[in-house]
Amino acid sequence: MTGIPVNLLSLRWFSPLVMKTFFQLLSILFHPLFFAIYLLIFWLVVNPFAFGFNHWHDADKLLIYVFVLTLFMPGIIIFMMRRLDMISSISMPTNQERIGPLIVTFIAYLWVFMNSRNNPDIPDVYTFFIASTVCTLGLLFFLNVLMRVSIHGAGMGALATYFLLLNIYYIPFNFSQKWTIWNTSIIIIILAGLVGTGRLYLKKHAWNELMTGYLVGILGTLAANLIM
Repeated sequence: MTGIPVNLLSLRWFSPLVMKTFFQLLSILFHPLFFAIYLLIFWLVVNPFAFGFNHWHDADKLLIYVFVLTLFMPGIIIFMMRRLDMISSISMPTNQERIGPLIVTFIAYLWVFMNSRNNPDIPDVYTFFIASTVCTLGLLFFLNVLMRVSIHGAGMGALATYFLLLNIYYIPFNFSQKWTIWNTSIIIIILAGLVGTGRLYLKKHAWNELMTGYLVGILGTLAANLIM
């Protein structure tokens, strides 16, 4: 019987550790820098024919191109800025530290957008997401002067709005694709809530910073919809 209180005490200390680890992992996996490559893989699996391929694994050059420009280059530049003490940490806790990374990421995504828009092999459904990211980054940059905004919130807000708009405007080739898009929308909305909860739980953002982030992502995607 003496072992029961010890086990209960261990469980009490274990639960916060599990929650913290879970939310940290979620923050890493759903960092907005990964979204462009995630979404490219998604569309290549759902409809590779829209990109001119028979199978998603035939698009190795396209995957490398998007990976390098949207993830590797911004990531390595941010890493170099950290090594040079231009930013205090990868999480960029202050508004001033976010200026450089936001500019670098904006330029990278703008480059991909301009090339995708002029490339007939890249479907509009993917170019639309890149455009939404460009608009969201632009809004983040200007708002960053006034307040600290959750980049995770903005990314998840943009992604959720993107999929919701697809259900309205995008006409898929078959019912299976429509069902996939609808189910993915629900999953993304749930994930947006979990990621936001994690940012609050980890005390990385205040409630108003998270909500502003969601709003920026929504407005950025709506603006991209007007552009497209």
